[in-house]
Amino acid sequence: MARSLDDTPTYDRNVKWIDFVEKFAFKKDDWHTVRFFGPVWLEYKHQVKTKNGKSYPEYCHGWDVDKSEFFPDAVDRCPCCALVAAKPELTKDAIKPGYRYLMNLIDIELADNKPNKPKPEWTPIRLVDLSPTPFARLKELKGVNKGVSVDNPKHGALLQIKYNPDTDPSKQYSVSMDTKDVALTEEQKAYTVLQKYPDGSSKIVKGENGLPAYFEYIRCVNSREDMVKSLRRNGYYGEDEDTTPKPSSASSRKSLDSYTREEKVARVDAETPVEVMDEDYIPFGGEDEEPAPQPPKTAKKANAPYEDCPAEFGDFASAVECFTQCGVIDKCREATELNSKKEEKATKEKVEVNDQEDDDDSI
Repeated sequence: MARSLDDTPTYDRNVKWIDFVEKFAFKKDDWHTVRFFGPVWLEYKHQVKTKNGKSYPEYCHGWDVDKSEFFPDAVDRCPCCALVAAKPELTKDAIKPGYRYLMNLIDIELADNKPNKPKPEWTPIRLVDLSPTPFARLKELKGVNKGVSVDNPKHGALLQIKYNPDTDPSKQYSVSMDTKDVALTEEQKAYTVLQKYPDGSSKIVKGENGLPAYFEYIRCVNSREDMVKSLRRNGYYGEDEDTTPKPSSASSRKSLDSYTREEKVARVDAETPVEVMDEDYIPFGGEDEEPAPQPPKTAKKANAPYEDCPAEFGDFASAVECFTQCGVIDKCREATELNSKKEEKATKEKVEVNDQEDDDDSI
């Protein structure tokens, strides 16, 4: 979920979302009995081809995970989106788009083998990462389950799911109905999870509203600067091309006071550096990836939240340093107001001097 500015941590470059949850692990070509429940996060990424023919993921800065849609200024936020907007043919092979679906489930096998004296953090709940094909299959099974979604708390279903990475991508996942019309039990509703956070803290989360506790998907994305560096190393920019983000002119900037809380958080989320992935890393093996819609080809230019910043971080006031190392609202406002007062005073003194000179020359 989106967080306030104070609760949004500065991520380490090697942090990944799986560091904060218990991830569901498929056993090769083995059936698992599971029960899906809770919210769905829809993630969007660019699969970037390297010079050596392999690929690595770049999670899109222009994608709003909370709303499952592109930000209006997606092309300005995301270097990959900017490249694709300029050269749509890149999506065929070089910078391929793709969706990932993240959901919570109960691993029935783990639940059936609950320890006699489980530790406080024990849980059979897992967060699973699915490509579009198995997710579509989950939705199709609604028709088999008396027209009710398989994740419904009262009339959901137990499913059998299997993954085989060695077969054709379109056939890697198999999902079938096990038991129809299955309600969550009171024991399942009481399941808790140990949610970890990037600042090193953690807490036991309890279920509510008739659902078990569930893991939160904490988005970890590469910084824009590192994204550009990686794209440059792999030949996506010309040697002389300047890809450094430029601040908007002071006259066109929007004050942070006029942004909603959600817009402020979205700005921090999009600019917080998190993770740099090795260019030789192939994240999902041979899993299927289906084409996904591209971001808008045209977008408004993102406005920096302040006037030219007179503080130590320079004039790029929307850079991440300002959000993590500066007081942002109080400090930047104070410094901006002080700078404005100095300019006003200097202008007033200049006018007074000019008026005095005019008086001396008069007859």
